[in-house]
Formats: sequence, structure tokens, C-alpha cells
Amino acid sequence: MKHPISGAGSEKSEFREGWPLVLAGLVGTGLGVPSLMINTIGIYAPFLGETFNWSFTVIMGGIAIITLVLLTAGPIVGRIVDRYDPSRLLGISFTGLSIGYISLAFSTGSVVQYYMSWLVICVAGMGATPIAFTRLINISFDKHRGLALGIMLAGPGLVAAFLKPLAGFAIEMSGWRTAIVIVGLLPVLIALPLCRWALSRSERLVTSAPAQGHEANAGLEGFSVREAATTRAFWIIIALLIPMAVAIAALVPHLENILGRGGLSLERTVMLTTIMGLTLAFGRLACGWLMDKVWAPLVGAVSLTAAAVGCVLLALSPINFGMGIIAIALIGFAAGAEYDLLSFLVGRYFGLRHYGAIYGIVYAVFAVGAGFGPGLIGYAYDRFGTYEPVLHTCAVLLLGSAALLLALGRYPKNFDRAEKSDAEGKVHAGH
Repeated sequence: MKHPISGAGSEKSEFREGWPLVLAGLVGTGLGVPSLMINTIGIYAPFLGETFNWSFTVIMGGIAIITLVLLTAGPIVGRIVDRYDPSRLLGISFTGLSIGYISLAFSTGSVVQYYMSWLVICVAGMGATPIAFTRLINISFDKHRGLALGIMLAGPGLVAAFLKPLAGFAIEMSGWRTAIVIVGLLPVLIALPLCRWALSRSERLVTSAPAQGHEANAGLEGFSVREAATTRAFWIIIALLIPMAVAIAALVPHLENILGRGGLSLERTVMLTTIMGLTLAFGRLACGWLMDKVWAPLVGAVSLTAAAVGCVLLALSPINFGMGIIAIALIGFAAGAEYDLLSFLVGRYFGLRHYGAIYGIVYAVFAVGAGFGPGLIGYAYDRFGTYEPVLHTCAVLLLGSAALLLALGRYPKNFDRAEKSDAEGKVHAGH
């Protein structure tokens, strides 16, 4: 098997030589799809509504387009990521993303035109998704793969902390159209050059880099999509994706309303959502580090169980502020861990040769729960007039997902057909 950073010597050499890729991935995920749109559309929404007399349902409909494109195109993009030069792919994707994003500044009031801009953003920018960036980290890191993924996937939150003030300042100075153009230039002016520099700087580490017409995955070991689909681990992961996404990713947009309905003041609600952001970032880093040391499904199961406890605490009414801090911290920690966990599991259980194609499927299924879950939770709230049954249901879903994780079995030692049965064996905490 072609190991990441083979012959690099000490484990510290992974970060000494691979840090440019981690930095590029951090910025790239923050300025890529879907983070760039999700983190900025809320800033423009009031101005779009005022200018064109659009409802927030229409404006936020673009997020549903992201979900649908990820669902249908995710597996295809994964196959493309596996086969082609990452530098060229990122160049096309970040350029297309910038063009599509800037086209929003030229909205005329036509909803069709507005949604077409979102479609261009998603389709043209699909190569600049976590599918591509997590693959680069997986093939370049081994001993510290979890921590590298955790740092990289903190990108959307960290970049959002810069993007929102920038967009707000630009709106105040020159209006919302100019702000969209300024933000839209960032992928092609910052993310793309940084990614190309990192790839050239870390060329030796990116062991899948194509050469002389060979496929990008040549020399790497791993199951094909068809082979992965014959393993129990694949279907266990697929089975836990939507419950986990609904119970965590889809619940997060409702937290402010849950806290407010639970009797907390606006000031304390803002304090708790700030804590949520901090624990989410901490969860990404901590779980990434832990997965390098401990069997990853156990790390995931503990974090999901903790989030289930958080849901039960939030269901108590009225919500005690101290209990609210604990509940939000537990849910935030799990929310930070979920993307790290998924990309890590795909790499460990199915190998790297067809990582993009397999992770594309996993990412697409997760997007279904994360994309449509908030509306489902909103419907349940309207139906019952309280979040209590929703929170109890989320707790059950999280416990079920935790149990499924523990059923995954040990990591395969090799990725040949004989090892598939070995992958179904007993829980193993090593690598």
C-alpha cells in the first residue's frame, strides 16, 4: 500500500510537511461549497427581500437547491475527484463558484434567474467541496489524519467569523450588490492561489497526484464502490447518516428558538449560541485528535450519546441557564465531530483508492438529513406547539446512531476481498 508521507521519518513530519495542505483546506472549505453561501445568504436576505419584495422562503430556497445538487451530484463529483488533477479541478471549481456567486449581484427580481445563479454556484463549484479537501488530507496524513481533518473542517466556522463582518461592512459602504461582488471574488483571489501553492509545496505528499496520464488514485489501496457496498460497514454507515444529520445538523438552526421558548432571555440565548460555536470548533479538534489515538467509532458513539443527554436537558421546561450551558456544549461538541468522523471512517474502512466516490455517496446521504431536517423539525414544532417531542425523538435517534457505530467492527488491515470478512470482526481500538 502506498502510505501517506511514506518515508517521512517521525510522525511530526506529517504536519511539518503537510501543514500547507491543512491551511489550504481550512480556507478552501470556508470559501467553497456549501459554506460560502450558507454563511453569507442570511446577511443579504433582508436586502433582497426589501429590493424585490421576496419572502424569506423564496430567498432561502437556494439552500434547498444546494441539498438537491449535493444529493444528485455528490457521488459523481467523488468519482471525478478520484480521477483528476486536484489543482486543475480546484481551478475550474473556484472560478465557476466565483462567477456564479457574483451573478447574484445582478439579480433583477426574477426568481428563476436567482435560482439559476444558485444552480451555477453548486454545479460549477462542486469540485470545491469537503469531498475534494478531505480526500487530500486522507491521502497525505496517516498517524495524525484525524487531527488534520479536524483543523481543516474548522474552516467554515473560522472563515465565517471573517466573512460576515466583511460583507456587513461592504453593504454599509457600497450596498448589497457590491458586497456580493467583493465576497464572490474571494474564492478565486484567495482560496485558489492558496490551494495551488499548497499543492505545489506538498507535491511529494499528495501521493495520488496524477503523472503521465495515470489516474489520480493509481497506487492507492481501497475498495471500489461496488466492493464497499458488499461490506456490512458500508450499510451501517449509510443507516446512521440521516438520523445523525436530523438529530444534530438539522437541530442546530432551531436552537435559538428552542432556548427562547424554554424561557431564556435574548441576552442569555446569544451567550449560549456563542458557546455553541466555541464547543463546535473544540469538538472538531478534540475528536480529530482522539480518533488518531482511539477507535474512531467509540469516539463518535460517546459524542453522540453526550448530544442525546443535551437534547434531554433542553426538553426540560423552563430551561435552567446552567443546564442550558451543559446541553449546548454537549450538542456543539457532537456537531463539531460529525464531519470529521464521517471522512475518517470512509478512509479507514474503505481505503483511499476510491475515497472520493464513496465519500461522495456518504456526503450526499448526510446532506438529505441536514438539508430537509430543519423543515421537518419546523413542521413538528408547528404541529405540537413545543419542541419537547422533537428533542426526545432526537435523543433516541442519537442513541440509535451511537449503537450502530459500535457495530462497525475493526478497521480492515488490507483492502482485498479476503479482508472484507476480517472487517466484520470484533471491535478493535488500534489502527
